[in-house]
Order: sequence, then C-alpha cells, then structure tokens
Amino acid sequence: MRFYKLFIILFFSFNSFCQKTISDQNSLSEKQNVILDYSKLSADSLNNLLDRFMKEAYFTCQNYIPEYVNLSKDLIQRSIILNFREKDLTGIKNISEVAIKNKCNSNLSHSNQFNLNTFNPIIYRLNFLSNQDQLFRLYNSNYVLYIKGK
Repeated sequence: MRFYKLFIILFFSFNSFCQKTISDQNSLSEKQNVILDYSKLSADSLNNLLDRFMKEAYFTCQNYIPEYVNLSKDLIQRSIILNFREKDLTGIKNISEVAIKNKCNSNLSHSNQFNLNTFNPIIYRLNFLSNQDQLFRLYNSNYVLYIKGK
C-alpha cells in the first residue's frame, strides 16, 4: 500500500513537471519574433544590402571588398535578428563588447542604441568561421543577433 501511494505521488509530480516544461518552451517561442532573416531576402535585396554593408565597412579600402565579399555574404546569410519580449537578456554578450573594424572607415563606432535600418553586422570583429551558434544582444535592447554556426 505504501509503495502504491509513493507511485501515485511520483506519477503526479512527474506529470506536473512535464506539463510545466512544455508550457515554458511554448512561452519562450511566443516571446521571440524573427525581425529579419537575411537568408530569406531575395538575391537582389541581399546583394544590394551586402554592397551597402561592404562599402561602409571598407570605405577607404575598396580593394579589400572582393577578398571579403564571399565571407561576408556567408555570414549575412547565416544571420537573423530576433526580438525577445519579456525576456532577461543580461546573460547574452552585448555587441558593444565586440571590437569594430574601423581601419578602413575611421567614422565607424559603437552606437548608443540599436537601429534596424542602419545596423551593419559586417563592421564587427565577429568570428565568421565559427561552427558554434553565436548570440549578441544589440545595444541593451530586446533585439538579438543570432548567427548560425557553419
């Protein structure tokens, strides 16, 4: 009889735990929105955006552009900007902690806030070749740059 009571208690405890875990996963997916998935852009849109990004990043070093175009295009196509609502993002590295490549454009610097229209992931010293997924919080906002591993 004691074993039976213990079994019933464990069964309901486990069931409750599973329900909570499923509920937590569902609420997480409801709290994130894909704002911009670069891989979903048309070829023309992606090329235009990449052209703008490259000209900004390599302003005075236009000879670098052919060398870095494919690498940068690959990074962009693996990048997604997400918006997390009601989520604590303090554990995610802030993009402001990542150095900026400003050798070819001394006007580049970190921003005070995230702006989707002007954000250029190419200007940051990101690990383009990483096999690991990377996350960067975008200037203390609820926006996150997610880069899929190669």
